[in-house]
Amino acid sequence: MMTVLCPSCGAEFEIPDSMFGAVETCPECHQEATLVKPDEAWERDQLARQRAEKEQAKCEARLETMRREQRQNRPREHAKMEAKRQAELKKAQRAERESRAFRDRYYPSWACPRCGETLWQLKSVSPTGVSATWVCKYCERTEIVRADMAATNSAGREPIPRDVQNVVWQRDQGKCVRCGSNEKLEYDHIIPVCKRGSNTARNIQLLCESCNRSKGGNWG
Repeated sequence: MMTVLCPSCGAEFEIPDSMFGAVETCPECHQEATLVKPDEAWERDQLARQRAEKEQAKCEARLETMRREQRQNRPREHAKMEAKRQAELKKAQRAERESRAFRDRYYPSWACPRCGETLWQLKSVSPTGVSATWVCKYCERTEIVRADMAATNSAGREPIPRDVQNVVWQRDQGKCVRCGSNEKLEYDHIIPVCKRGSNTARNIQLLCESCNRSKGGNWG
């Protein structure tokens, strides 16, 4: 007889020598297992424990290597992010300066011919950048302005006074003096400003947009 150990539940019991190594049913847990000697089971557990410890050590070493690499890369990543942020900030500042210079160069300094307001909003810029389209914030009339045109008008053209606009509106009864339309009306200089026409009520009339375009820069 010899003492053996069940690998499933750890119970010890005696079996005949001839049955050692055979698959038997454990009388304690009633599971089939290959019965081994207690010393062999202990050695097997030790080997398994040593293998598990080695695997755990390898995992910890890999984790420590990853942490060390992250600590080393963190300053470089921070420097890259800071450089990128500074570049984006400089780009935004440059764009703001260019936009401000562009507005100063192209912004219409005259009043809207239709409603007399002086607030304009940039709509678009020509592909070559030599002109820009502006929209009146009140009546939504559009004006295409060139750089030389903006400079000329800013030096020599003034907005139509509000009291003059009221007088002209009442005199012309809020209608185009040519076709009688009351839509898309504009304040037109009978004698153009470029030909020394004044902003007085005698020199200003109400025209619709189409009549004003057909008149162009002519008198009348």
